[in-house]
Amino acid sequence: MSVFTITAGNDAGIYGIDSSAGRIFIADDSGLSAGSNVLTIRVEDSVLGINTADVTVEVVPESTTVFIDPGNSGTQDGTHANPHDNIGDIGSMTEGHAYLIKRGTAQVLAEPFELGAPGVTIGAYGAGDRPYIEYLGDGHAIYNWSGPSGVTIRDIHVYAPDGTSCYRFGGEGVDGLIDNNICDGPQWGIRMFGYAGLVISYNEIMNIGDDGMFIQALEGIEIAHNHVHHVNDDWIEPYTPQEEASGDAVQLSDVNGWHVHHNLLDRTNSGNKFCFISNNAVLQDDGIFEHNRTMGPKTTGDGGASLYFANGEGLIIRHNVIEGPSCGALYHHSDNLEFYGNLVTGTDGGVTCLTDTPCVLENNTFHDVETNLISSGEMIVNNNIFSLTDGTLFSGGGSIIGSNNLFSSGTTHGANPLVGDPLFVDATGGDFTLQASSPAVDAGLDLGYEKDMDDNPIPAGTGPDIGAFELQP
Repeated sequence: MSVFTITAGNDAGIYGIDSSAGRIFIADDSGLSAGSNVLTIRVEDSVLGINTADVTVEVVPESTTVFIDPGNSGTQDGTHANPHDNIGDIGSMTEGHAYLIKRGTAQVLAEPFELGAPGVTIGAYGAGDRPYIEYLGDGHAIYNWSGPSGVTIRDIHVYAPDGTSCYRFGGEGVDGLIDNNICDGPQWGIRMFGYAGLVISYNEIMNIGDDGMFIQALEGIEIAHNHVHHVNDDWIEPYTPQEEASGDAVQLSDVNGWHVHHNLLDRTNSGNKFCFISNNAVLQDDGIFEHNRTMGPKTTGDGGASLYFANGEGLIIRHNVIEGPSCGALYHHSDNLEFYGNLVTGTDGGVTCLTDTPCVLENNTFHDVETNLISSGEMIVNNNIFSLTDGTLFSGGGSIIGSNNLFSSGTTHGANPLVGDPLFVDATGGDFTLQASSPAVDAGLDLGYEKDMDDNPIPAGTGPDIGAFELQP
């Protein structure tokens, strides 16, 4: 459950926001003018905590807008008074124009629709549900093949049960945006190739045969606030081999400079592969995965894990909720990876580090996890809670060093270990914050972290707490 509020950028009261859905709307158009407006949105989520984001609202002039209303059977010239009745009827697109479809309408798209000019926007106008487009073909429903820059797709619902994808960008374009859409039914949800500076945000992607998103060969991408679920639908209970069902919620291939945050990646419907994978032929860098919630994949497939990184340098995984069922939370071959402030619960395994460089795990909470840590190299493990199911912490040919970890039971590791019940507020109900009497309170090392999973300050007491959550006064 999330609650959305506008906290800045709305002094004139022009905008409102649906507190439960996060949809921004015009509350008072008396002061409205063309241009960009930046709103700060506060999101309070029962699982991911409190976060803020800046959202740019672009107001476009009517003179550069083409309107589409499938309910119009009269004169059609693309004006607000006489809109076209189908997006396929608009002809060649004009650079910098917006093509808006009336909300609450439905239309059929028989052929793929190409975004053929720079700076164009496909979006919605009016009130009601997103405009619904049923694509009847087997290709990409809406695509940008040749790479015009500055292209935006927002606020529409595409249903493409026989399609290759809902949205496909390619070429040498830059600065694309796919925002607040629903993609339902194709083999892949979103496919992107070589399009730099891309933002994919606030979309729902569902009922996908393979990957929810497949992103390849680009530099700089932000993937944020998306809900990806019911993917890898080629997998059929009780078991389908990976060569026949190899979909991920999000797959990056040869991508550098990625920031993936505040997404819900749900793989609980299928086995095999991963919730998130970044798999480069050459060394990837500048990757941050934070404030996401992952669920699954099922453990009855051909292996798999919640997260996988084939290689990389200095990747950061922080402040995520990683839930089972899953064979493991993280499996990686990257160098100098940092994994901190995460909650891992209900997975068969924890973190597997297959690298010769140190893997840093700090201020995480592991609960109801079987074999927690596997490494062929060195693991630096500080300020973690290990609430184990069978007492097994570490295996593999590497070594583990660290200090000030709390173990619910079993063999301890490192300096200054604590043993005992972590005293979570309500682990059964999913609340892994600490009771005031928890042995983890004020018992951690000062590692320089300033914020916990819920964006609360560290420390809040006489010293940092152990685990992902800092007890607040």
